[in-house]
Amino acid sequence: MNDLSAKMIEQFEVNPWFTNCGVDLSDSPTRLRVNSWSEAVKLCKSRFHENVQTESRNLLTQHLFVHARVRFRDTWNVLARELNPILYGIIDTKVVDMAKTRNFKISAAVRVYLFVDLLCCCMELEYADLLAPKYFAERAKWYLAGHFPCGWDGQFPEGRLLVF
Repeated sequence: MNDLSAKMIEQFEVNPWFTNCGVDLSDSPTRLRVNSWSEAVKLCKSRFHENVQTESRNLLTQHLFVHARVRFRDTWNVLARELNPILYGIIDTKVVDMAKTRNFKISAAVRVYLFVDLLCCCMELEYADLLAPKYFAERAKWYLAGHFPCGWDGQFPEGRLLVF
């Protein structure tokens, strides 16, 4: 794991998870269209947003496959095995505890959704020397600010992230 990923994991560990959910974001280019936890969960579990999340990851892996095939082949799964228990540990302790204080239920589907976001954020940082972090880095910014990025408005990659 590189220093960028390690620093991001440290930030995830001290993150004020969900503390700003529902706060007005009218001054942000990200449109706050999400008014409740239940709406946010419904959006993050939607087929459309699942496809957006998958396509975002595919953009990274496709770039790596084309421009750094050997490195991608030799490191992606190794990094994933190293990061998986760390990130699930953060979700199972810190995130779930903070969700309870806000009375937000973290279902298995939401847990997987969070995991994919955090893992892909770290992967963007692992390969930042080859491709500038973009989609998942943007999502991480909102998590670290105490929000829940949960959906997408518009066609991907154009459009906007929806945040609760």
